[in-house]
Amino acid sequence: MPVVGTFERPELVYRRYVTDTYSDGLSPENTFRKHAGSRSGVPRTPQCEEGGISCRHDRINHPTMPSSRSYMKKIDIEKGSKRADARFRITVEETGPYLVYGQPPLAQQFIMPDAEGESWYFQQGAHFPTDDEPTALCRCGASKNKPYCDGAHVHAAWDPRLTADDAPLLDNVELTEGETLSMTDNPKYCVFARFCDAKGQAWNLVGQPENDEARELAIREASMCPSGRLMAWDNETGTPYEFRFEPSLGLIEDVAIGASSGLWVRGGIPVSRESGETYEIRNRVVACRCGQSANKPYCDGTHASIRFNDRLEGTPGRRNPPRKSLLIGAEERPTPRPPRFTPAGTFRQG
Repeated sequence: MPVVGTFERPELVYRRYVTDTYSDGLSPENTFRKHAGSRSGVPRTPQCEEGGISCRHDRINHPTMPSSRSYMKKIDIEKGSKRADARFRITVEETGPYLVYGQPPLAQQFIMPDAEGESWYFQQGAHFPTDDEPTALCRCGASKNKPYCDGAHVHAAWDPRLTADDAPLLDNVELTEGETLSMTDNPKYCVFARFCDAKGQAWNLVGQPENDEARELAIREASMCPSGRLMAWDNETGTPYEFRFEPSLGLIEDVAIGASSGLWVRGGIPVSRESGETYEIRNRVVACRCGQSANKPYCDGTHASIRFNDRLEGTPGRRNPPRKSLLIGAEERPTPRPPRFTPAGTFRQG
């Protein structure tokens, strides 16, 4: 834990923590000069100049030092997930943006339909740099420089409160059981991506006896749910099916309904509050970008009803259906063969 100075001089409180946090080792003053005016920096105002180094607008470059209690609290990791490398993390400002560390790749992810118009796969669009350390991404939905924060949260009409509880996602799930496969469902985390609706809906597919195609479709649809609301579980081993995601971020675009969805956090990147308290680490999470979710920092699908539009330029690139290996559980074990799509569009392994 960093050694701090006196509370009468905030710059001393932050100095060692910021030096430890930033790889370039700059002092708080130089760190702010480096990032101010960048795509991720909140603009400095005359009021900031009067406030000096302790001004609250500088918090984007001077993270609140975690308390000793937050260091001691056990961090939950959802079954089937692995924590990303230590350099990757996201801090949620209590009244501001997401602060992204570790320079994970950030790109648009378009929800693409099948021949029947149902959500079927993600297709990558434009890439956006995350070179600044940290890179501040808009959380209020009002920035004119999306996906980056431009300070609009200070005056925007939004409720920044982080209302999500810290209970593990699997604590309050509904269970659908089949002969060899089960599916857990926590509706609170629905982001209205609709991958669960194709081919007769995932809940119905799970319960179809002795139907290998239905089983594979159920695994696929549950695993494609970007928020992890749905998870498919092998009844014999009691472990979930999960894609192997590298630590990365996606800006979900839902062209079918004319809306921009949330920030897709993949590969076990920890998401923490300014106090240092870390939410349950999951392989797939969707955080709110429109500023209107009632379950912040998570997306709750409100973007669909308000037709939130991030107005980002970009179009779907080449088709990139999921090709990551599926694994059962978080521990290393013989990995099933990579999934592939048959000409008929079903999800198979081999």
